[in-house]
Amino acid sequence: MKTLQRITIVGGCGHVGLPLGIVLASKAGLQVDLLDIDSAKVDLVNSGVMPFMERGADELLREVAGKSLRATLDPYELTVFPDGRAIIKGTTDPGIARSLYARYIGA
Repeated sequence: MKTLQRITIVGGCGHVGLPLGIVLASKAGLQVDLLDIDSAKVDLVNSGVMPFMERGADELLREVAGKSLRATLDPYELTVFPDGRAIIKGTTDPGIARSLYARYIGA
């Protein structure tokens, strides 16, 4: 059985995907790629700054940002064959979830 080493999280800079990515990068030791459509969140995450309040996540994000966790707007920057993928559906804005699905999954 292949060991999980790299995961891509689509919709990854929001309230579900980002904490999941941080934990997978900081605690499980995985390489994590976050794909999102919000450039402000992507920039914040890559600079090690949480784009929203999540208790305890600030320090963990600073430890992994740019090392074992990175965020991008461009699906072509992602690993072609990650060991795993997670698609996170938006929890606060249905329009964003539909946009991600249509843009990256192809509905």
